[in-house]
Amino acid sequence: MTNKKYLIGKKYYEQRALVYGQVRQLQEILEGLRLQSNFDQAQMLAVIGDRIPLALAVVLIPEGGSPRGKDLPALADEIEFDISLEQVFEVLDDFFTCNPIASLLTKLKGMTDSIKEKVSTGLTKPSASSPEETLPGKDKSSGDAHQGKQSLT
Repeated sequence: MTNKKYLIGKKYYEQRALVYGQVRQLQEILEGLRLQSNFDQAQMLAVIGDRIPLALAVVLIPEGGSPRGKDLPALADEIEFDISLEQVFEVLDDFFTCNPIASLLTKLKGMTDSIKEKVSTGLTKPSASSPEETLPGKDKSSGDAHQGKQSLT
């Protein structure tokens, strides 16, 4: 996957493949939004609305920096007033190049199907660790008490 680089204002930013922490941050920012599968960039901007600067702050990393520990509100404020609308569209377009969402969703579905199969197979097979049932009238178990006379001394 290719990293993308942008000059926004007087600073360089990079866009890389998302790491798990960024995915969690984006989930929080985009919670409750509904995007249709056949949306275009303009529709995406309209749906995300005023959350765009924060989403950009999550996705864009100051050159040479790390996705960890960014002050998202401060970075969002900085980016919002330095980024052109054309650059916003470019970053959105590059997002799907850096993060092949369709491929990731396909992998996730495959994992989910595999887990479901393993769980359902495990439920239909008898467990090897389950003890066999002992029916009344069968041999005594090690827990049965001796029935003869017992000395109390």
